[in-house]
Amino acid sequence: MKRDVFPKVRAIPAACCLIIALVFLAAPATATTTQVSVTKYCDNNYSTAEDAETLTLAQLQGLSAIYSNGLLYMQGGIFDNTTDVWTYTSGSMACFGEQNGTYVRNITDRVGGMSVGDEIKVAASDGYGMYFNYTNVYAPNSSQGEMILSWQNETHTVPDYADGIRLFFYTPSDLNFTNADMRDSMASWYWVIVKDKYNPSDLYPSAKGLSVKSISDLKIYPPHRYDFNT
Repeated sequence: MKRDVFPKVRAIPAACCLIIALVFLAAPATATTTQVSVTKYCDNNYSTAEDAETLTLAQLQGLSAIYSNGLLYMQGGIFDNTTDVWTYTSGSMACFGEQNGTYVRNITDRVGGMSVGDEIKVAASDGYGMYFNYTNVYAPNSSQGEMILSWQNETHTVPDYADGIRLFFYTPSDLNFTNADMRDSMASWYWVIVKDKYNPSDLYPSAKGLSVKSISDLKIYPPHRYDFNT
């Protein structure tokens, strides 16, 4: 079955090749974070901020406190050449326990929010990160769920929560984020594709690869517009 489905993964637009390459590189370990800086950049000048703010843990908790009220699962690569790479299998689901955090949209609203066409980089303290678009933050597909920065798991709150602050996707009624959910709710250039360590030429979607750890920054980029005068 994989032979029929996998070419759809390989046929990802060239724009996502950089993201795939970054996923192949092991991101260095990062320390837990306890605050998040959100920056909205000016159109055509991504080095100049239109607005920016740094929010402490207490401020994040004051914006919203969203509790999963159950165990959260995300799907990794299936690594089985006899199985559809997008199908649900219990063995490919990773459990992350309960996760409590703040809506990403509540944080981005602090600097004027996002507009259609904007992108956001959810970045770890070492600079590693993932990109998403306006829809993923403000009008997510039901298969995706809300984007949430978790500052507390079922046993610890940052800084004692070792992987926090961390990105997750869930709604009160759906705590599973599968590869098919990633495919159905995100443009293909935002997908995370990983290689099989035993067969490096084989590539597999991995929704759990979107869960950035030790988040320190949210960076909002507007669409770049070409200036014919300059």
